[in-house]
Amino acid sequence: MRGGELTFQLELHRTRQWIVLPITLANNTELALVLDTGSAISAISPTIAIDLLALGHLEPTGANRYPLKGLTAQGVNFPDLRVAVFPRLARFGADGLLGLDFLRLFRRIHFDVDSLQLVLETR
Repeated sequence: MRGGELTFQLELHRTRQWIVLPITLANNTELALVLDTGSAISAISPTIAIDLLALGHLEPTGANRYPLKGLTAQGVNFPDLRVAVFPRLARFGADGLLGLDFLRLFRRIHFDVDSLQLVLETR
C-alpha cells in the first residue's frame, strides 16, 4: 500500500443512513463497516465481538481493545486494526465502524457522494 491510490466502491447500509465498506477478515467473516470520520477509533458491535470470541478469532490486547486480523476489501489487504467494542453499534444495527485511526493510514481521502466511491491516497 505505498505511493498510489486505492479506489473502493462503498455501499449504503441497509438503513440507508450510513455508507459502509464491506470487508472480510482472515477467518472469512464478512463485515459492513461504517465510514465514520467523527470517531477517533475503529470499533465493532458487541454482537460481532461475541461471535468472533466464540470462534476463537478475537483476543483482547488491552482494556476493550481487540485486533482484527487479515482485513481485506475488494482485493486490497490492510494492516491489522485494533478496535474497541461500542455497545451503541448494536442499537444502530451496525457491524462496526472505521474511524480516524484507520483513515490516518492514508495521506488523503476523497469520497464521491454520487458514485459512492472512496479514493484513498497511500503514503
